[in-house]
Amino acid sequence: MNFLDLNDDYNPKQLINRYKNSLHFVDSLVGKVLLNLEKRGSLKNTIVVITSDHGQEFNDNKKGYWQHGGNFSDYQIGVPLLVFDASKTPKNITTNLAL
Repeated sequence: MNFLDLNDDYNPKQLINRYKNSLHFVDSLVGKVLLNLEKRGSLKNTIVVITSDHGQEFNDNKKGYWQHGGNFSDYQIGVPLLVFDASKTPKNITTNLAL
């Protein structure tokens, strides 16, 4: 794909599919690490933290903002944070810290 073609009318489907494929690949690698820790008996003594340095935008605001370096929208500054600690009860916390 030609990234110079990104504009308000561009169909994001191809870009979203590329993004999802990369997520599936990263998920598979994380799974291998966790499985290895579990097989070694180390997972119960390990805190696992997974996060990102930025979000990803696909013209969600319909203002021509794409990827992760175009502006400070919630789509670009929002990042996931996953913390696994075997000694803690699992829970989900959803928050929006944008000012």
